[in-house]
Amino acid sequence: MDMPTDNQTPKRTDFLADDRSVELDPELMLAQLLADPHRIQHWVRTHRDGVDSIATYNRCDFVLGQQRYVWHLSFLPPFSFIPEIEARAAEDVDLRVRVTDRQKFGARLEIVLPQPAVANLSVLIEATATASSQPNPNSLLRFCSTVHE
Repeated sequence: MDMPTDNQTPKRTDFLADDRSVELDPELMLAQLLADPHRIQHWVRTHRDGVDSIATYNRCDFVLGQQRYVWHLSFLPPFSFIPEIEARAAEDVDLRVRVTDRQKFGARLEIVLPQPAVANLSVLIEATATASSQPNPNSLLRFCSTVHE
């Protein structure tokens, strides 16, 4: 990844199968998703320098009275090892995102509002899953401690 200068947004270079590369601007991708309420998800998977990564956005639609949304992510092909997963709201919305299960083939996220929705609400969630070609022995310990908090 190129280092930003001054107030520049960092850009990611992702490599395609035929060795071409394309610049991905995360802020531009987010702006495009936010501008189109009919687009419900966007995934980008890369493999570079022994690290396999997925960056995804998913629109979670809460209906009146709903407080919990469960998002199942499917990783195809599966990762070689159980990935590290980070998730957060891509918008300024008061909610909690928890990773409740992670496997080589997928993950389960729970998105919880502090109280039941008083109207229909659409929230964009950003998640990344990353695994290197070498196993991380601390990965499972860290996951177990976050689930039992």
